[in-house]
Amino acid sequence: MDEKPKSIWKKSFTGRVALFLLSIAATATVFLVLVIYGLVNWSGTISEVFTKICINTLICFFVCLVAIFFIWPLLRLMFWKHWRRTLFGLACLVTMVALFYAEEDWRGKRAWNNYVRACEAAGASMDWRTYIPAQIPDDQNLAMCPLFKPVLDYTKTNDPGHASTIWNDTNGTARVYRLDVRWPDGWSIGRDSDAHGAARKELDATPLTNGWVNLAAWQNYFRTGTNLAGIPAGKTPAEDVLLGMRFMEPDMAELQGEAARRPLGRWPLHYDTDFLAGILLPQLGDIRRINKTLKVRAAARLAAGDVAGGLADVQLGLRLADSAAGEPFVISLLVREFAVEDILQPVREGIARHQFSEAQVATLQQELAGEDFLAGYGRDFQAERAMRGQWQKYNGNAMRELYREMGRQNDDKEKKAWILLEFAPRGWVYQNQLTLCQLTDRVYRQAVDEHSRRVFPAITKDNEKMVNETSGLYSIITKLVLTYKILEDAPLSTARHQTVVDQAVIACALERYRLAHAEYPETLEVLAPQFIAQVPQDVIGGGPLKYHRTDDGRFMLYSIGWNEKDDGGVMSKPDGGSHPEWGPQPKYEEGDWVWEYPQK
Repeated sequence: MDEKPKSIWKKSFTGRVALFLLSIAATATVFLVLVIYGLVNWSGTISEVFTKICINTLICFFVCLVAIFFIWPLLRLMFWKHWRRTLFGLACLVTMVALFYAEEDWRGKRAWNNYVRACEAAGASMDWRTYIPAQIPDDQNLAMCPLFKPVLDYTKTNDPGHASTIWNDTNGTARVYRLDVRWPDGWSIGRDSDAHGAARKELDATPLTNGWVNLAAWQNYFRTGTNLAGIPAGKTPAEDVLLGMRFMEPDMAELQGEAARRPLGRWPLHYDTDFLAGILLPQLGDIRRINKTLKVRAAARLAAGDVAGGLADVQLGLRLADSAAGEPFVISLLVREFAVEDILQPVREGIARHQFSEAQVATLQQELAGEDFLAGYGRDFQAERAMRGQWQKYNGNAMRELYREMGRQNDDKEKKAWILLEFAPRGWVYQNQLTLCQLTDRVYRQAVDEHSRRVFPAITKDNEKMVNETSGLYSIITKLVLTYKILEDAPLSTARHQTVVDQAVIACALERYRLAHAEYPETLEVLAPQFIAQVPQDVIGGGPLKYHRTDDGRFMLYSIGWNEKDDGGVMSKPDGGSHPEWGPQPKYEEGDWVWEYPQK
């Protein structure tokens, strides 16, 4: 009657049962270690890594069995008398880890929710879907014309580790890709590939000559190894360039007709997904490529005296660039900016030759005045901020897919960071996205002020310094995302391209004044209100853009640029580097930003 009830804590396992349980525990430990180590250090797909883990776990299981069998007598003396304490200690450790994860999850989620409430109180939505542009009818949408419709007609597979995209109309996408002024490999007829490659290098090294599109270089390009080689020489560079581009004439004519019939343009992106990094943007490459083609063709048409044709190409280029407006991605804004800059080159040349009539230049001025990159900057950064607030919803596979979409396959350090966040408390993901969103706030709210139309280089430089100094477990994702340098480079790009557009608007007003008075004005102030409603200010300094007439009857127009000092209209020189498509690039952080009036 006095016998106390037995407790499970006093029950011991011996013999084969103990051996089996100990082997299982050791194998489970080895398996967890291999999972963490394998995902961080082993290359290959998830299924391949998991196969390696299973094979190594089985090997370790048999090793454990053999080892435990031979040291069994020693274990009986040393371990089993303390097994209750060991289990209790393990239970305490597991409890502490669970409490740590729970506390970090609560703290991270609470901090994020407070931030979301503060944003919404300030009138900024953190629901990324509110930034999706409204749909427009297909019959009014240039992006849904027969030529462009195949661009976004694709199917994505969902096999983890083997995600791929299949375009449903490859002939249609090839047709769009064919609108490339550089004759992609395989499309030229009977060309000498070595000579053709040399001509391309020469073309890349000299994108402009004294401010003009180098039509002679393009003539050499088309006559070297393409099917122009069999046509008798003696034509002007402009005529040869237009002849070399004749293969795309039917598609360009169709596109011009569709643009006339469809007044709007918006690409129907695949927004119906929770994995935002997986939204493809193939249209951006097509816009940029076609606008480069239109730039060369418009320049050639103007040089050949076809002013109406050159103006039509410029207007089509502006339509294509604006078709990316409103997309909730900063990269869409940046591509749109460069696409507009491309198509402004023929405008410079037409104004320099005084080829445009009053009506034509007034139309150009009106269309260019609607290009407001500063407004798009704030909207797109708010949209990207809201998208970054979705990361806490991603599971392990989605994290790895995000990693792949960002092109990080070859950087081992960054891969380990993503894996760490995959196994870390979800609260750390909240904290990381909070850090990045707070940095984004500084970039778009302080570095760029769309209301006063100002950009502040000094604040941007301070932001870059703060980003570089950001460290810790709450900034792992921040470091990965900011390696793209969008947060640092976007203010510079937007400021420069808004300046280029503002200068183009002023140049059109100056040309209208010249048509009316046979000379350019002494100051910009006399342009308003007859030739321009209001003269745009310098987005850097906030004051008037620098302007004066030159002795040859032309003018100089420039901004003080990113260094915030007047260099007398001197631009920076290319730093020796050359972009594979855009040619030598100036260092836009230095020198003035000048409206490049082509020289005689």
